[in-house]
Amino acid sequence: MLCGRYAEIASKPGNHPQRAGSNGGQNYPRLEGVLPCFAFFPIIREYLCGTTASSVNEAKLGSYEFGGEVHAYAPAYSEKDIHQLSPLIKHITFNSFSQFHRFKDQVSNINPQVSMGLRINPEYSEVATELYDPCRPCSRLGMTLQHFEGEALERIEGLHFHTMCEQNSDTLERTLKVVEEKFSPYFEQLKWINFGGGHHITRPDYDVDRLCRVLDAFMQKYSLQVYMEPGEAIALNTGILIASVMDVFENDIPLAILDTSATAHMPDVLEMPYRPVIQGAGAPGSKAHTIRLGGLTCLAGDEIGDYAFDQPSESGRPACV
Repeated sequence: MLCGRYAEIASKPGNHPQRAGSNGGQNYPRLEGVLPCFAFFPIIREYLCGTTASSVNEAKLGSYEFGGEVHAYAPAYSEKDIHQLSPLIKHITFNSFSQFHRFKDQVSNINPQVSMGLRINPEYSEVATELYDPCRPCSRLGMTLQHFEGEALERIEGLHFHTMCEQNSDTLERTLKVVEEKFSPYFEQLKWINFGGGHHITRPDYDVDRLCRVLDAFMQKYSLQVYMEPGEAIALNTGILIASVMDVFENDIPLAILDTSATAHMPDVLEMPYRPVIQGAGAPGSKAHTIRLGGLTCLAGDEIGDYAFDQPSESGRPACV
């Protein structure tokens, strides 16, 4: 249970996200997410209040197929984006004051019901991989406290921070302290705050009780509607990629070519980098046969990684990633 009174986001086993519930007339956290597999929307709709979009097509998918609230955020919008987004959405978050000032009148003229917000950069993150760290030096994502100098925030009704990546509620607790220290003087003139994504709420070791305490304390302290975007947690560990070994040979070490690709089908493997879990495989040297698995493209670095198996790999053998 998410603070019991607020919302149920966990039902054992497995911490499945549940729809945000009422809190005796007070604000309660509302969960949103993005998953473009719209065939699953009837299931997900039971647990989430809406969707977050970073493009016009995503907003259309959320509005037409999912329903509920549709929120939008992108690092920048064009005039065409604003014209197409505004009729579809409830909230729009701007990445900068310049974008807000440029488009605030256009948004209001098209849809006066849209609530406008601003992405903030609290300059605090515990994300270890720089590629995924939105608070790294010279980040282009969000406004720091320094940018607020001389700004009246007129017509800005919410703030949005997204500083986490696949992390637990203790990270949110420490992040929220920094956000409060820097930006709480502006909270009185706001209606909502979005804690962004990166919350691994469906992971077995996720500390739901801590999340409950953090949200409970925050919402008792401030009269703000709280939003969270579970994102990846909606579909964590719900599917596998089945590939086959096409060729095996040696070049100082055993090599296997699969009928899939890290760069084409699993880009996080190269970008993060991320090591996929393969059924029946272990760390290099942990089993009798260690082999490097590579993809089918001509990119030299299209490699998934080194894995150990009980049996030697051979052409035609499946690999479940």
